[in-house]
Amino acid sequence: QVRVADAVLAVLARVPVVLVLDGLEVAQQAPGAGEGGPGGGFGRFLDPTLREVLSGACRLEHGGLVVLTSRFPFADLEGFDGRTARMLELPAFTPTEGAALLQRAGGGWVEQGTCEQLSAEVDGHALALSVMGGLLADHATTATDLARLRAEVLAAARGHARVGKLLAFYGDRLDPSARMLLAAVALFAHPITPAAVLAVAGHACFAGALTGWTEQAVLTVARERLGGLVSVHPDGRLSAHPLVRDTFRPLALGAAQVAVEATLTDIPGQITTRAQGLAVVEAIELLLDADQWDAADQLHRARTERGGYGLWQTLPAAGLGQRATAAFVATPARRHACATHLTPARLGYYLNGVGLHAMNAGDTATATEYLTAGADHDRAAQDWAALSTSLQNLALCLAWTGQLDAARAAAAEALTHATTTNDRDQLENNNALLGWVAWVAGDTPTAETHFTTAVTLCRSNDPDGEHLYSFAGVQLAEYLAGVGRTRPARTLTERNHTICTRNGWNDDVARCERILAVLDLADHHPDTALAHARIAADTFRDGDYLTELADTLPVLAAAALAAGDPDSAYAAANEALDLAAPRSLIPAHAAALTARARTRLHHATTHPTGPDPVLLGQARDDAETAHRLAAHHGLPWQQHAALTVLADLDHIQGTDHGHATQATTLHTRLVPDGLAPDPLTTIASQVTIERQVTAAEGTRSRRPSRSRRWWRRLWGGS
Repeated sequence: QVRVADAVLAVLARVPVVLVLDGLEVAQQAPGAGEGGPGGGFGRFLDPTLREVLSGACRLEHGGLVVLTSRFPFADLEGFDGRTARMLELPAFTPTEGAALLQRAGGGWVEQGTCEQLSAEVDGHALALSVMGGLLADHATTATDLARLRAEVLAAARGHARVGKLLAFYGDRLDPSARMLLAAVALFAHPITPAAVLAVAGHACFAGALTGWTEQAVLTVARERLGGLVSVHPDGRLSAHPLVRDTFRPLALGAAQVAVEATLTDIPGQITTRAQGLAVVEAIELLLDADQWDAADQLHRARTERGGYGLWQTLPAAGLGQRATAAFVATPARRHACATHLTPARLGYYLNGVGLHAMNAGDTATATEYLTAGADHDRAAQDWAALSTSLQNLALCLAWTGQLDAARAAAAEALTHATTTNDRDQLENNNALLGWVAWVAGDTPTAETHFTTAVTLCRSNDPDGEHLYSFAGVQLAEYLAGVGRTRPARTLTERNHTICTRNGWNDDVARCERILAVLDLADHHPDTALAHARIAADTFRDGDYLTELADTLPVLAAAALAAGDPDSAYAAANEALDLAAPRSLIPAHAAALTARARTRLHHATTHPTGPDPVLLGQARDDAETAHRLAAHHGLPWQQHAALTVLADLDHIQGTDHGHATQATTLHTRLVPDGLAPDPLTTIASQVTIERQVTAAEGTRSRRPSRSRRWWRRLWGGS
């Protein structure tokens, strides 16, 4: 099955197309949503397919043109500005242009000078001018009304505040039925049928305004009386502009629960698609707008927290997860209300939820802020179990952004609290995390110690005899593969893949696919490596897991190059750079530079007329930049990868800068002698002996099967 984004990009690559997407602000993160860190998620595309197509078009050489309009900046495309993208500030309507629009829309009876003043006073805003045209078309609007309107508009701040004043003024002059029809449509963030409008209109808050109306009457009034405010789609569904929703939704919030029930009627309990997940998120947002906190919390619990690990991780859908949790805590007022209407523990839960999903979505500034806030909240509440989990997530975020000292400190504190609570599941996963961070930092002996402890605890505690699995199993497999123990890494990963597939943990399935790609490359099976890497990359793209995608793309590049597709390798490396660099994903950034250096080296050495000095120079620039970046942040594995490329360049160019010797020395430190070839088998044997001794002494107590208590990386709180 061809993915939509791939199909669109394939067409763009082959056919000169002019693609115009107007009004994209409705498909972007709005101002104030998910407020966290510089910029937060503001201006990022809410739909990963849209992000992939538009960013892919910026990377693609094609003969077409894509034109986008939005009142928000395009955060996902800013890295291309000045290269393959041009972002232009388009001026608003001039007073003369605005006056012409007003007069055509029904204000021909108003003098030119007044129309120009009206246009200037709403800053030439197109929606405002359309609404004002509707007012002027209604000759019941008098000069006195206009004077009062202008006074109210001028008293408001500029921009959306003035548009809101104008919309409210317009709403006051609508007959009650039309006004409540607009309010009913405004309840929904997605297009709805006239039947759904009439269903919510039965609530008492509508006071019978639409009693006796037919679906055709709804459509007629929407087209004729509410044109410009309500969009009537070709299939007969209705929707309202976000600013219109903000103005008229409060009139019908009493029917929020009815609207939610109408929205979720056809959504199964087991959500399996992003579209279903989006409907749940919009329902949560509506309930919170209506101040129905218990209902919103219960909906989040029932539809997204199944099994204790979260729908947003299993789909996966990081952007939707961030949006759903941010709805509870995005502003100080929301945080206060969350703690008041729910519990302090739920406040901690949602703070950590925003941080976790933001981390997965690549919004590292927001992630760091919210994960820190969640940890501080848990620490103040002396909720040590929740704090341990919060700190694990924070440690992972810090490691992904190259802050290894801070990551190790956070992970160490997490272990302290897990020890305090004697939570054996947390102890296992805390040790796995500490082992993984130590491995990333190049401290192999410490990594070995922590992973050995984690595996021993798991084998000892688990009657089913499993090794580490899920996210902790991925971390262990990455370590084993990194230090060259590919056989136990493969055994562990194949078993983990089976467990995660059975439980529907698609994010961890994709992580296993990435490790299998690395292992296949090590075993010289480039075609299967490429297949595994593509599966992982597609899952992370579809799920908006941009942090994991940035980690996966260098593996995809290496697999494509080994499989004889250097162009795809180059594209993957560039995509990784576009993701990692602006998000401060330092290890992935260094890996992407090294992957591109390796690809450029290949192109240089396969040039028909001999080694291309320009490409060799570009490859060296990439490798040297990767080495400097890795050295600055204390990332020895990325240093080693860059040194191997530099050593190859030295050999090809007949120079010796000592890179080969440095690479050998560093590898000897990273992979010291004496590591057990198969630690998993060794630990399993030791645990078996211990169990036999314990059983003989009659003191062993059987714990519940792990098949009923899988641990997943989540957030604190309850």
